[in-house]
Amino acid sequence: MAPSNDSDLLWARQLRKQGDLAASREMLDVSSAAQDTTLRAYLLQTLGAAQDAETRELLTMYLIADPEAPVRSMAAQALGRIGSSWAVPQLLDALTDQEKTVREAAALSLGTIGDLRAVHALCDVLNADESAMTRSGAAAALGRIGDPAATRTLMMALNDERLIVRRDAARSLASVGGGEEVRQAVREMARSLRNVLIWPSIRKVMRQLS
Repeated sequence: MAPSNDSDLLWARQLRKQGDLAASREMLDVSSAAQDTTLRAYLLQTLGAAQDAETRELLTMYLIADPEAPVRSMAAQALGRIGSSWAVPQLLDALTDQEKTVREAAALSLGTIGDLRAVHALCDVLNADESAMTRSGAAAALGRIGDPAATRTLMMALNDERLIVRRDAARSLASVGGGEEVRQAVREMARSLRNVLIWPSIRKVMRQLS
């Protein structure tokens, strides 16, 4: 990976400020971008403001084929910003990427898009992914989608070994909703907490579930 060229990054920032998406796409084709992970990631972030099919296809190509995880992650984030259900199959595939940052970005983007097709795969990620941040992203995404089919998986995640996952599962249960069984599960999880920093979040969840 070549070091970032400051002049190229400055020019990319100027293109973003101007909203020049066409020039940003063209800049991805030059040799400096091909050799510079930071520059490619920055340009892809800019393209998240686009809505055309050509840009969606370009972002998908980088999500699937770029050798660098930061670039694949940024492509996933950009597809989420575009918000088109067109990208759901590609983002679902990215949930199995070897790099946890890419899996997390794909999960969060699926939540932003809100397509029900992602619910089952996100539940699988929440149940089994080795990365706590990816599990947390899946929990948050399920809350954004709001499908009650995720309720049982989110309740199980209240027992996750990592606090951030338990917190995001509780928050998402507040969005998905549920009856007394859900309220009781969140109450039991709250009693086990020793980190006072999370209590305000849990109290808010309990108010929403009441």
